[in-house]
Amino acid sequence: RILIGHSLCGMYAVWTLLSEPDLFQALIAISPYLQYDNSCVVRLAEERLPGMSDQRRFLYITLGDEPEYNASIDRLLGLIRKKGPKNLEVHFNPMKAENHGTVRLKSVYEGMAALYSGWRLPDDLTTLGIPGIRKHYETLSARFGYTLEVPEQAVNQLGYQLLNQKKFNEAIEVFRKNIELFPESANVYDSLGEALEQAGKLEGARQNYLEAVTRAEKTQDRNLPVFRQHLLGVDAKLKGK
Repeated sequence: RILIGHSLCGMYAVWTLLSEPDLFQALIAISPYLQYDNSCVVRLAEERLPGMSDQRRFLYITLGDEPEYNASIDRLLGLIRKKGPKNLEVHFNPMKAENHGTVRLKSVYEGMAALYSGWRLPDDLTTLGIPGIRKHYETLSARFGYTLEVPEQAVNQLGYQLLNQKKFNEAIEVFRKNIELFPESANVYDSLGEALEQAGKLEGARQNYLEAVTRAEKTQDRNLPVFRQHLLGVDAKLKGK
């Protein structure tokens, strides 16, 4: 859960971190008005930070060209460095080219980009293999506090990258693994069919194309016409033998 607030609501985001630290896992405080009421939220931080649990949390603070905000924000950041829990990930992004009004949109984008840094898999999945892909999502699960399963698309992408490199046996094994992981998907059977067809194993390709078509017909899969075309294509090759 992510809370984003600007100005007085940015102060509210920091207050929420200190008062209800388990309510949100990530907070983006945009030009937070921490000097409000003699910096009451900063004084609260001095009181609450030492007793905060080590649950993973994320705080992203931005500030436009607003010198009157500097003292209270600097004081808060200093307190976090000295007294904050080790698993509180804090970022401060001063945006000198922005003012109190224009800082908002850029802050949301930059804050979300920082929060989800490392989310994407590398473009070349062959350097990871399935164990590396699994490790990637285990790391994200630990970081974000909920389970992220390996997606079908990621394993399929690895299979096609191997197939494009003419590593037919490796690609076939990857596609077979995807069937184990997602046996109800029509697409995984079609992908295995493509690998078997390119490897010259036409009977096996036909069996998997037929399975893809059968499953896609039951679920009204939008890729059904593609699966049917693949089945027709391999049938034509078998007749021509």
